[in-house]
Amino acid sequence: MKLSKSAVVIGASLSGLLTALALAKVGVPVTVLERSKPIQRRGATLSVGNGMRDTDPIANYLRAVAAGSEGGVESWHAIYRRLQKEADQQRLIDIYYETEVVSVSQDDGAVYAQTASGIEFQGDLLVGADGGRSVVRTLVNPAHPSAEFAGYLLWVALVEEAELPQGVQLAQNVSGFNMFDGVGEDFLFGMVTASLDGSRRPGDRLLGLAWYDNSFNSFLYASGAVKDGVVQRTLNGSSISSSVYETLLKRSSTFPQPWASAVEIAIKQHYLVATPIAEYVPTQLVQGRMGLVGDAAHLMTPMTAEGFNSSLDDATILARQLAEKSSVPAALLDYQSQRLSEVRRIVQSGQSFSRSFGKKE
Repeated sequence: MKLSKSAVVIGASLSGLLTALALAKVGVPVTVLERSKPIQRRGATLSVGNGMRDTDPIANYLRAVAAGSEGGVESWHAIYRRLQKEADQQRLIDIYYETEVVSVSQDDGAVYAQTASGIEFQGDLLVGADGGRSVVRTLVNPAHPSAEFAGYLLWVALVEEAELPQGVQLAQNVSGFNMFDGVGEDFLFGMVTASLDGSRRPGDRLLGLAWYDNSFNSFLYASGAVKDGVVQRTLNGSSISSSVYETLLKRSSTFPQPWASAVEIAIKQHYLVATPIAEYVPTQLVQGRMGLVGDAAHLMTPMTAEGFNSSLDDATILARQLAEKSSVPAALLDYQSQRLSEVRRIVQSGQSFSRSFGKKE
């Protein structure tokens, strides 16, 4: 089936790829525009789930692609690689990397995306899957364009089990999330997942680190990662000062093994990524022929553990509405009516934690 609609998706991260696959599944040709190269990212793990919550065939398909043969905790890169591979095999999906969109517009009959190189892409609808600092959001909801810094950061990293020092071992049957208190209010989630090639054999696994920390806000502002209460970027490598690394190294010894060693490796090898946490409670998700999905639509603290599921639900419901409605604006309004109150609830559920843990300056 091929519908008499075409879509332009801005952003080829997880939410963008999920949306492209869902739209292709219902016969909508999709052009995906991504400003970066295909992403290579060590940090972050996600809870994909086992599909028990999925009642829609589109959602079931998307989760099966994302999770592969396993459910549960997965590395971000493993999920991304599976979605990317599936998208590359779909004849209705064209992905253009290193293609920066500088402006988008719409009229009664179409949407337009203008790139930095002067090329214009046109479609019947445009989907903003361009993350927490979404450009598309500024047009969909100009009265409420920015996410708010939650007052803390998340240090994230992946460390290979084989990198652990001799004598420090990871239990063979360890799984799921393990939480450990730090020296102050900070705390660490340690997660075990498969290697990037899918192996779960002892010695091949990955240790995922998610260290919640509210003590470096001054550093975030001084580095430009946060400005005027709005998150500007993440920090890694040389963007993190040696004094910050030294402080983290001293504090890492408070965690039990093998997590203390994993954190130490992440610090010394500069695997750590400093992610300032932002939150965005939407008041609308669509405007005319433009709609938002994923972090562009509803940015939530990772403490909700609902980021991936919410993006998957966005993609599923958007595709379903476009398949059932002849009018693109009507389909988008129905998408909004089904998603807005739910995603507001999820974001707000995480704000209770952020208000108690975050330190505003």
